[in-house]
Amino acid sequence: MKQIFVSGGGQIEIFDVPVPGRLRNSVLVRNAFSAISSGTEGASVSSKSGLLGIYEKARSSKDAVDKVWNLIQTKGPVMAFEAVQRKLSDYSLMGYSSAGTVMEVDNQSVPFKPGDRVACMGAGLANHAEYAAVPRNLVARVPVGVPLEEAAFGALACIALQGIRRLELTPGERIGVLGLGLIGQICVRIANALGYKTFGIDLSKKRAEMAAAIDGITAWSSATEDSLGKVLQLTAGRGLDGVVVCAATSRYEPINLSFDLCRKICKGQYRKDARRLE
Repeated sequence: MKQIFVSGGGQIEIFDVPVPGRLRNSVLVRNAFSAISSGTEGASVSSKSGLLGIYEKARSSKDAVDKVWNLIQTKGPVMAFEAVQRKLSDYSLMGYSSAGTVMEVDNQSVPFKPGDRVACMGAGLANHAEYAAVPRNLVARVPVGVPLEEAAFGALACIALQGIRRLELTPGERIGVLGLGLIGQICVRIANALGYKTFGIDLSKKRAEMAAAIDGITAWSSATEDSLGKVLQLTAGRGLDGVVVCAATSRYEPINLSFDLCRKICKGQYRKDARRLE
């Protein structure tokens, strides 16, 4: 079968590899679709090859540079160079969310049978590959009428749903979603479908318009709107009951904004005693 890997230098490679053997209490699935995570997987890919690709990845990952520098200090430049060379020659699996058809099951206790349409999840399991061997607890049957192309986003939907669940709110309360990338777009749709009053915020006007096109979702671009003022206006000065942060950044501003958007339970105190980051 064919499977996609990423090299240590950030280059995408396709190899012919054996079909994976079934794990205990697992199913063997022939993938129809696998979802590409533009954030997680995009960060591991370089647009350039060779030394330029290595340099590009180094610039985008301060942690990796710090690790190499620490290795040089503790092991010396020669051993550090050899370790980096080994790392660059390694290949990593890609993918963690897919959907397809069950081909084989491990045993009769597994609640699936050949021919079932299923969604799969799990890093190193639901890979970008023709076949995937996935444990039963990371497989879900796809309802009739749901295309496999959409079911392939199951793992990403679980991430969004977990963010909503952790807020511990009830339908009818107000949820804000900060960052309307792939997971943010899924998050506002799930929150809206569950009956929450949903607000979406993103720097990109196009992403905000995409979310606002769904009935029941209010969304805007933070580049052109005062988000705090708008939330207070839309909620009669009360603020939001909770915020799910789906923005990928190392800056503090989105976290601080999410605290400001949440309603205060008493003067000077934020919901769940959240503290601002300075």
